[in-house]
Amino acid sequence: MAKELQETLSRIAEKHRFLAARYQALLDQNNSLKERVAELEKQVADRDSRLEKLETRSEYLEISSAIAPNFSELESTRDMVAELVREIDRCIADLNT
Repeated sequence: MAKELQETLSRIAEKHRFLAARYQALLDQNNSLKERVAELEKQVADRDSRLEKLETRSEYLEISSAIAPNFSELESTRDMVAELVREIDRCIADLNT
């Protein structure tokens, strides 16, 4: 009976060592995964920040391109101003004669 008890205790001790080793391995894996999650969350936060900046920049570019005249509008405006200046010069010349 003592021998059976000793064998039972030995098996229990072996199972305890196995479970303790397995538990430690799982703790190590859990800590590793927590670190990985923290890294990934930081990457997500960095990308979110970068995305927000790029969206703001895109919005500014859209607004500035809508406000800024294009080349054809600029040329037509210059031609119109030049024609008005010539007309004013003609009017001044007519008044002087």
